[in-house]
Amino acid sequence: MVDHRWKTVTDEDFLGKFMLVYFGYTHCSDLCPIDLQIMTQAINLLGEQREKLQPVFITVDPKRGTVEVMADYVVRFHHARQHLFYLESDEQVDEYIDALHHAGLRE
Repeated sequence: MVDHRWKTVTDEDFLGKFMLVYFGYTHCSDLCPIDLQIMTQAINLLGEQREKLQPVFITVDPKRGTVEVMADYVVRFHHARQHLFYLESDEQVDEYIDALHHAGLRE
């Protein structure tokens, strides 16, 4: 995966953390921003325990959710490094979803 700063990120970057993964759109005007605000509020309630949790937003529209758009989008929700945003190709999104399904996670 590539984040909103063009940094390559792998699963090893998340070792020892619980991941809260959200698939959404940067051009979503209603649901995604509300959900991300709810996530931010819930994480803030964790206090010091929040350091064990890594929220991840993955765009499912990489053609419009470019790195530049993601970098602009992150400042709306990035409070104390809580949210990391990643850019994926359509193929990478499909592969990630398939991997989650094989890991026993369902929609």
